[in-house]
Amino acid sequence: MIVFAHGMGGSKNDPNIGRGFAPYGAVVYQVDLADEPPFLETVEQVACAVRYARATATDHGGDPNNVALVGFSMGATAGAVVGLTGDDYTAGCVETGASALPDAFIGYEGPYDWAHGEYPGELHLLEESDPEVWAAVDPYAHIGEHPDLVVRLIHGVDDDVSWYDVRPQVSEDFERALSAAGYDVKLTFVEGASHSVGFAGVAQFDEIVEQTLSTTDTN
Repeated sequence: MIVFAHGMGGSKNDPNIGRGFAPYGAVVYQVDLADEPPFLETVEQVACAVRYARATATDHGGDPNNVALVGFSMGATAGAVVGLTGDDYTAGCVETGASALPDAFIGYEGPYDWAHGEYPGELHLLEESDPEVWAAVDPYAHIGEHPDLVVRLIHGVDDDVSWYDVRPQVSEDFERALSAAGYDVKLTFVEGASHSVGFAGVAQFDEIVEQTLSTTDTN
């Protein structure tokens, strides 16, 4: 079972995501996400998607006890929050009986420090104005929860850097923090891969598939 959380400006309608995983026997759920700061709704939507995937897994021949959450960019950071503390989020969920904690989280170039850095929306300002929301959307605030979560981080290394690219150090710092807390975490760099994903066959997507399958029983 795979739940895919897209990046800012993306949607669930990209057929290449499902096509990239389906040949390996995976059931893929894609979800449309809100992409407005402070991203609390985004986190809640990802949590609801994981709950829904678990609750309906057997309807599609999937295993409700083998759910991997895959996130890209914004979806990766929201996914990291859900991976660590998803059961705290139930707002608007159609299914509430199943757990929102995935068994594995795979993130590609998430801005994991968005609650601390100078990202659009200036989320760091919430630390004083709305500390509850600030902590809710900050992956670092939840490190130590869900200690059995398997984490695979992926980051592209591309000479052609654009303004929206996430620095490799962001993934390095997050990997270091998770490792220090005892998580099963691995960071993989992909040479020549940019901050763009969604097309099966490109270098970064192939790595996402490989790392995802390494955390599940589909291979």
